[in-house]
Amino acid sequence: MAGTTAVMAAVRPPEEVFGTSSATGGGPEVRRLEWLESLGFEPEDQARSEALQSDVIAPHLDAIVDAVVGHVADHGVPGSSGVMRVDLGGLRLALRGWLPGLGVDFERSTYFQTRRSRGILPAEMAAEGMEPCVLHLVQQAILVHTRPEVVAAAAGLAAFLHRIIALDLSLALSERRRRERDLARSVEQLQRERRALLRQASTDVLTGLPNRAAMTALLDGAMARGRRSGGRLCVAMVDIDLFKRVNDRYGHAVGDLVLRGVAGRMASGLRSTDVVGRFGGEEFLVVLEGTAEASGALVMERVRQRVGNDPFQVDGHEGFTVTVSIGVAIAGDEDDASSLLARADAALYAVKRNGRDRVAVNHARPKGRSASSATAGAAVG
Repeated sequence: MAGTTAVMAAVRPPEEVFGTSSATGGGPEVRRLEWLESLGFEPEDQARSEALQSDVIAPHLDAIVDAVVGHVADHGVPGSSGVMRVDLGGLRLALRGWLPGLGVDFERSTYFQTRRSRGILPAEMAAEGMEPCVLHLVQQAILVHTRPEVVAAAAGLAAFLHRIIALDLSLALSERRRRERDLARSVEQLQRERRALLRQASTDVLTGLPNRAAMTALLDGAMARGRRSGGRLCVAMVDIDLFKRVNDRYGHAVGDLVLRGVAGRMASGLRSTDVVGRFGGEEFLVVLEGTAEASGALVMERVRQRVGNDPFQVDGHEGFTVTVSIGVAIAGDEDDASSLLARADAALYAVKRNGRDRVAVNHARPKGRSASSATAGAAVG
């Protein structure tokens, strides 16, 4: 529509004119006056606003609204999604609420606050960017119903009408953009909270490692990837030796420090592609993707040494050594997550029976062999 561009040309939301402060560094009042000046308002415009309401809008409100709504009913309204049919009842109600306040005391801060908060059109129409077109129709309808003697008595009324409509549109756009920013911030906050909740749900609070649920999901994903690509996969079950004695002798607070310390030492001994998580109590699970049996055993031997080589120093207690027992299993053709973990567990308890503080491997069973044929392999180190 030809006049729509003219309406938009005068529209610049205040954040685009002055940013977050006035051009001269003044406060909100200075900024508001600068904004009015940027839109071309004149001292005589207060008298023109009174004439606009008393001589045009008040006596012809129904006719002006009928003209706009009738045009929209016949032709629709161009919006961001193309020419659209709209809720004519909602449009009529919105115009009847908006027009009687147009330009009344426009220089006051209360005008800015009221017009900015009330908007012009129903939200669904505003969201489609229909205000410029509708306001151009309003401007035309007002001018049609302005008697020549009114124009003569209030010289510059047409230009004022253009300015005041541009002001109201600027206020509406500014408020909409503020609400969009608020909504975006709210959505971002909700997303951050959701990510935090997901991290909490998948993280062991004491050690900061992935918890059992997270490790189980990770193992399922690793096995699926291995089946698709033919890649190798090892898992290791790790148990702190004689951990109950630590709790009994030093107390649970020291036991918690040991759990955190073992977790940190294990993580430092692994490769960047390996993942360790707390599986329960003093037991940990390590998933080593793309790792053959011998490599997995060597990695876990390094972890065993990293944990046991240096005594734990706890305030008020003499340093003491903590060791771990480790069972390793490599995924075979017939393994699923449960059977793979069971074989790693079998290797772990073979170590427990044979003196602890070692690494043992449960070899992958050949295809077609029964589960009972799989036995714990020789210990490493």
